[in-house]
Amino acid sequence: MRVAIINSVYGSGSTGKIVAEIENRVKQNGDECLCFYGRKTGNEQGGEYFGSNLSVTFHALFSRIFGKQGLWSNKATKQLIKKLQEFKPDVINLHNIHGYYLNYKILFNYLNKTDIKVYWTLHDLWSITGHCAYFEDCNYVNECKKCKNKGVYPKAFIDNTSKNYQLKKEIFSSLKNLTLICPSQWIKNQMDNSFLRDKEKIVINNGINLNNYKVSFGDFKEKYGLQNKKILLGVSLQWSERKGLDTFNKLANDLPEDYKIVLIGINGEEVNKKILALPKTSSLNELVNAYSSSDIFVNPTIMENLPTVNIEALACGTPVITYNTGGSAEIIDENSGIAVQKGDYQGLLQAILNFDFGKYTSENCINRANNFDKEKKYKEYYNLFKGE
Repeated sequence: MRVAIINSVYGSGSTGKIVAEIENRVKQNGDECLCFYGRKTGNEQGGEYFGSNLSVTFHALFSRIFGKQGLWSNKATKQLIKKLQEFKPDVINLHNIHGYYLNYKILFNYLNKTDIKVYWTLHDLWSITGHCAYFEDCNYVNECKKCKNKGVYPKAFIDNTSKNYQLKKEIFSSLKNLTLICPSQWIKNQMDNSFLRDKEKIVINNGINLNNYKVSFGDFKEKYGLQNKKILLGVSLQWSERKGLDTFNKLANDLPEDYKIVLIGINGEEVNKKILALPKTSSLNELVNAYSSSDIFVNPTIMENLPTVNIEALACGTPVITYNTGGSAEIIDENSGIAVQKGDYQGLLQAILNFDFGKYTSENCINRANNFDKEKKYKEYYNLFKGE
């Protein structure tokens, strides 16, 4: 079996790590696999690059002006197709096809002329909207007219959301040999209510390496003077209102003095001075020590697919409080965390203040995390590709 995987990046970021893990699983079973990616991050140790930095730059520029993300990079996409023709895959696993690096219309027109089985892993909702990767209270089912979110990724000056929606509906619906892989039940539910409702769908959760994420305290509390504090941890690669930064800023004013909010991944965002703001760390040990030393992992996300930070916290024995949004609440069960109604700030605050540590034990958290072992999850991918 030959498997081709296509994603914007390889080996870094959440999706880049996922595609590398899937590639490793396929190869471990004696089959051939190539990951094709169109954006360099400098951390690649493998994969097959196509396109160019110049192509990405122009794609991003034209998308910003004309609001047509995914409809440029013609030459790069034809280069990808040539590589696919040379490799001759039996299976193609698409991941993020947005990201200013390929032309989805050209790619899907090619795929429609082949008998290759296509599996599309959906890490967000870009596939079914005329613009947004995520949305809240949006009328996307009404063909994305008069978009209110042009200023969010992928940013656009001209509103072409209605035309984009119609084109995606035509192009993506036309691919007959297509199965959608949904990392969360929430994503599947969104697909069931979209123009892709008739496509075959399967839920395969994201997984993590449980050998890397496990209880390890280190000197985190001593290093930051937190020995007598109840630590509330938040982790993100890029903080924003959607990720809950505004909620943390408010919590910092409303929590008693014996609580301390620690946020990892701050890169210049405006943060309440009462919060311990730490930059992104490249040290796995430091991150694991932070997870393990914290009393509660708090994730007040407004819209999310399946945040692996929740899983990482559980694997390190730390219970989770999250808004019941996207797939975030799917990660916890009744013994490992609490899901609060989306936007219920007072409910979130009370859940923190009244948290029952006797119920949400470290053992319960670790047991729950075992359901998201990457070995199990990527085996599900392999078995799917093999038709088993």
